[in-house]
Amino acid sequence: MKPKSIKFSLDDSSLEEDYRLIAIYSNEEDYRMAFLLNYHFNMYFAKAKSILQSKTSAAFNVFEYEDKNHYRNWILLHNYYLTQHVQVQSGGLFANMETVIEKPLFYIKELSKARFLLKIEADETPAFFESFIQKLKTISQIYTAELVDLQTVKKRELLKF
Repeated sequence: MKPKSIKFSLDDSSLEEDYRLIAIYSNEEDYRMAFLLNYHFNMYFAKAKSILQSKTSAAFNVFEYEDKNHYRNWILLHNYYLTQHVQVQSGGLFANMETVIEKPLFYIKELSKARFLLKIEADETPAFFESFIQKLKTISQIYTAELVDLQTVKKRELLKF
């Protein structure tokens, strides 16, 4: 009798993500949002690094907080960067006139309406995240917040920082 063989395959799509992502809608600056989270949730976000995009030379600021008591890592990403280009008019009535053109860039384009992304690396229940989002919504500088369905993010490798 021939022994049965079992085949295992490691498929990334079958593995559950070990983090959750919250989209925060606000017009605050990145350092102010980190301060607000620190103040309202007794956290200690500190600026960690900037993620540079080589194509656009955009720098997206990242703030981190490691909660060692609850085994959670919190990463706040500024999803918004405003580029400015100077365009010079040539000829005509407005010759040699400079115009500043501003164009917003987003780290995760699918979430372009969210100014901030809060990545939480923790093994928590859905009730924990819902409770946290409800508390976020009580901050007057935050318009709204929502849990992001990670399946809607096309380039999830961008969230590995």
